[in-house]
Amino acid sequence: GENIHLSLRRVTGKEKKEALEKYKQEKSYVSLIKSIIGEKANQVIEEINKEESPYDFLERAKTNSEELEKLVGKVNSEKILSILKEQKQKKVTLKKEIKLTTNEPNGLELIKKAFEKIKNTKINYISGGLYSLKKESDDIKKADNELKEVILEIEKFAKKNKMELSLQQ
Repeated sequence: GENIHLSLRRVTGKEKKEALEKYKQEKSYVSLIKSIIGEKANQVIEEINKEESPYDFLERAKTNSEELEKLVGKVNSEKILSILKEQKQKKVTLKKEIKLTTNEPNGLELIKKAFEKIKNTKINYISGGLYSLKKESDDIKKADNELKEVILEIEKFAKKNKMELSLQQ
């Protein structure tokens, strides 16, 4: 028919996890709409699906509820949004490892300075110049971008101070 079957076999683990999490969340959102609206829920869901997925629609409705109010009414809209705001967002932890070394006599001070300006990122020493950087966030893409910025900042400092930086796999 008109259904398309997709496989998660050829995507990265991160993308697979993200897609499955979004699917689970969307099912939860649909059941929330059904429980609050009742009989008209299928019509509302069909209306939402014409433009975008229920997940994207309700995520957008958290900040701008006008469209949701038009579809379900003010009272039902407030009920849905209050439940959505009460839901605890799942935190994701993203971890990357870097190797930072130097042959300079003041190497320890340089490494400390390289990590000094880094905020909201947990940095752990592993061994022999190997460090783990961990970032927690509600959004995995946001965490990944922030972690990339942190690594770029460390890389700039490393280049200025004759240090070697490499990303570990």
